[in-house]
Parts: sequence; C-alpha cells; structure tokens
Amino acid sequence: MASELRVNTLKDASGNNSIATSFVAGGVAKSHVLHDASGTVKKSLNISSVTDSGTGDFRPVFATVMADTNYNMLNQEEITISTAAVIAAYDLSLKTASTVRIYTFRADNGSNVDITELSSGVWGDLA
Repeated sequence: MASELRVNTLKDASGNNSIATSFVAGGVAKSHVLHDASGTVKKSLNISSVTDSGTGDFRPVFATVMADTNYNMLNQEEITISTAAVIAAYDLSLKTASTVRIYTFRADNGSNVDITELSSGVWGDLA
C-alpha cells in the first residue's frame, strides 16, 4: 500500500517561521544538467539525454516534460575560452515542453564554440 503525506504549510522547529508547500514546490528546479562539449552528461535531474547537434549546439531532453513552454532556464558556462568570453543562450523558437536548444558562442565574434562544461537548470511546472 502506498503512503502519502499531505500538508499545506511547513514550519520550523520553533514554530515561528512557516512557508506554504506550494511555494517550496514552485521554487524547486524541475531539471538540471551538467554536460561536456560532446553532450556527455556528468550530473542531471529529469534529463534523459543531451544531443550534441554541432559546435556549440546542444539539446537537453527532459525525462518528464514540462507543462508548457512557460518555464525559466538559466545556463552557466565557462568564463573564457581563448581569452574571449563565452555566452550560453537558448533559442526561443526551438523551445518546447520536452526540449530546448542551447547555443554556446564567443562574445567577441558570435561564432559557436564547444566548451569544457555547460550547466543548465529549469524552473516551471511539470506536466
């Protein structure tokens, strides 16, 4: 028999501080991934794979899809490569509930570049 615990509010041991469980659930990352330039996943949550679609072009696939495309995504990349800053950004036109396309590129000339590691996190509602 399955068990479940249902609560609306969490309180600390003193009972002075409380927070609604909906706030906690809404603020937790629904997905994160750390991968290398070939798309090899080093650590992840709710990621079934990362497709390497070319130089600086990655597509993480969610194991459990998001409710819609209204989710927030943050990327963290290497600081520099060959003394040029690298930027990671996702393509809004290719953002779906099951995947998002992320590009890593040089800030000085806009050319795509592979980096040693890329970390991405997603916040929003799961389907």
